[in-house]
Amino acid sequence: MMLLCIDSINNLDWSISLPVIAVVISILGSTFLWSLNQKETRKFELYKRKEERYLSLLNNLKGFYENSNNSDLKNKFIDEFNNCWLYCPDSVIKKGREFLDSVSSDTQNKKDKQVILAEFVLEMRRDLMKFNQYEKTDLNIDDYKIYTANP
Repeated sequence: MMLLCIDSINNLDWSISLPVIAVVISILGSTFLWSLNQKETRKFELYKRKEERYLSLLNNLKGFYENSNNSDLKNKFIDEFNNCWLYCPDSVIKKGREFLDSVSSDTQNKKDKQVILAEFVLEMRRDLMKFNQYEKTDLNIDDYKIYTANP
């Protein structure tokens, strides 16, 4: 039986087989490269969605700053945060929830609220950095400060 297989391989017409094998290898290689490209494209699109969402969240945070009662910014922030449930990791959602709970409660002092906000922003930063080669950050919650222009 084994002799029959070896004999049939020796009798193949390689002038036809080699081009067929080359075409099959080319198709398989192209398919593999295409799938890798699609994976990277999806990864980049997810990064862009997250980046846009986080930028919007940061811009709308101004509604929660002291001496600001801009309900439009607060509502936009809440809308954007609700959309985060589709794209953001659990850690970002939990920190965002903690931030919203802190600003809706009068039981926490200003310093605690600032720490919770800094943790939320830092968690968004960590999430975005996963897409780059810089997965580690040395920044901590004390590095995040809110600056406002004084008139």
